[in-house]
Amino acid sequence: MALAALAMGLVACLAACLQPPASGTISGQLRGAGGAPPGTNTPFPGTIDITGDGVDRQVPVGADGAYSTTVPAGAYRIVGHSPNFTADGIQGDCHPTTQQPVTVAADQTTKVDVFCSLR
Repeated sequence: MALAALAMGLVACLAACLQPPASGTISGQLRGAGGAPPGTNTPFPGTIDITGDGVDRQVPVGADGAYSTTVPAGAYRIVGHSPNFTADGIQGDCHPTTQQPVTVAADQTTKVDVFCSLR
């Protein structure tokens, strides 16, 4: 009887241990914003770099500026890059207006828009 209980406990532990970690989604847009009055706020293509909690990922951004990726729940730093945002041929960093790091909760979508500040 004790052996059967031990075996059942082991099976339950293995099932719990083999489940993937809880995950959430980060999504938003990469945008160019600012510039000479009246200014602009337009989608930019490029990439979003997401780092933290064992993740180091570069997410592609299409011409519509949209991106989305699933990551384990945790805290992440987010930086964007666009070929439309350069100085002397070098791509600059684009940043979210939200506080960094961004916290992603399990089974939730965290919206993070990233802006390239135009002069």
